[in-house]
Amino acid sequence: ARVDDAYGDKNLMCSCPSIENYM
Repeated sequence: ARVDDAYGDKNLMCSCPSIENYM
């Protein structure tokens, strides 16, 4: 799951459930 280089990386560790919404 990749959103933005800076935003996505931090979000990946911060919110796992949110990543599924981005997919």
